[in-house]
Amino acid sequence: CNGADDNCDGATDEGLPPALSALTASCGTLSPAFAEAATAYGVRVARGVTTCTLTPTALCAGASTITVNGVLVPSGTPSAAVTLLGPTLVSITVFSGGSTRTYTVTLTPEAPSCGVSGAGRTDCGPAPGEDCCTSPLVTGGTFYRSYDGVSAGFTSTAYPATVSDFRLDKYEITVGRFRQFVAAVDAGWRPTAGAGRHTHLNGGSGLANSSSPGSFEAGWDAAWTASLPTTSAGWNTSLACSAFGGATWTSAAGANEQKPVNCLTWYAAQAFCMWDGGFLPSEAEWNYAAAGGSQQRVYPWSSPSTSTTIDTTYAVYSFGGILAPAAVGSKPTGNGRYGQSDLSGNVWEWTIDGFISTYASGTCSNCAYTSYASGVMARGGGSSFTDVSYMKASYRLGVGGPAPVNGARCARMP
Repeated sequence: CNGADDNCDGATDEGLPPALSALTASCGTLSPAFAEAATAYGVRVARGVTTCTLTPTALCAGASTITVNGVLVPSGTPSAAVTLLGPTLVSITVFSGGSTRTYTVTLTPEAPSCGVSGAGRTDCGPAPGEDCCTSPLVTGGTFYRSYDGVSAGFTSTAYPATVSDFRLDKYEITVGRFRQFVAAVDAGWRPTAGAGRHTHLNGGSGLANSSSPGSFEAGWDAAWTASLPTTSAGWNTSLACSAFGGATWTSAAGANEQKPVNCLTWYAAQAFCMWDGGFLPSEAEWNYAAAGGSQQRVYPWSSPSTSTTIDTTYAVYSFGGILAPAAVGSKPTGNGRYGQSDLSGNVWEWTIDGFISTYASGTCSNCAYTSYASGVMARGGGSSFTDVSYMKASYRLGVGGPAPVNGARCARMP
């Protein structure tokens, strides 16, 4: 790659593989860090940033041609500005030596659901409240899934898992935040195929798929888009279920803005988290955060970790009858080791995993079970449940389909 005809055949720098030697984004840092072998990246874009340029540098500039979203860009030169209307996929293609190679970069604006101040967006938790999109870091490690060592049914160490660092939202998705998402969908936003993956893992491939060893999570399936309402009236109908204490959604902003939105389908929960700059957590990630990682807590607040103390000062749950969800963060004494509220009680929370009665065998390192033939996994208990075993960090709930019954919280790149 020197611009010379080294082998005297009348051509220069021919036959070199199409590749980049560097790639940067004006709006943030690539995750994972750039490496020639990796072709898929994510960029977490700071809140309020609306455009981004990408600067690709060819491995051999003189013998390569680069396009960004189909437009020619000289090596080492910024592309035209890309407008961000939610998560945006940018395609970079390098032509060299008679072949091509494509890199993809997903630009994800950070938490647009809290971009405008207001109830359920900037006032969560105890008064005066904080940003409802606060997302503490969960420091990764290895633990045993659905294990606390003291509760019946939760004493097996047969299912270890390793989880890398990630961020998990402190609060469940509020009605106020979801209202911003509905407005975006009404205005035309839709998930793109393949979105919602943990692109900071496995060289950009995302979570390992334990339902098909050797493969990875596929992200959003374009066929699922038909399951999302596209009008305010459609959302009002979809979010009007009567399960688990009744719907928290109201057609107009009101007294419930700080409460967790419930009656979400699994599709709606996924789409919200994608639009909001994140993704649904894997079941292992959710379990790891609730268990306090290797502390293997019985409840998210258990101290010592084997403590079975639970009462309504720790979580929103019922001793009997129907109890509606409360404002998120209303039980701060029940916060988990990494700072998350309501990991127990309030609303059941969707995960990215499909239902399987017993964890898939084999090593789980940043894995998820992404076969959905039998349903989807939820975690965390709910306000109307009286059996305290549902509130434990290890409890798993398989839902027979992506039904409109649960809430969710989003996970994000570290």
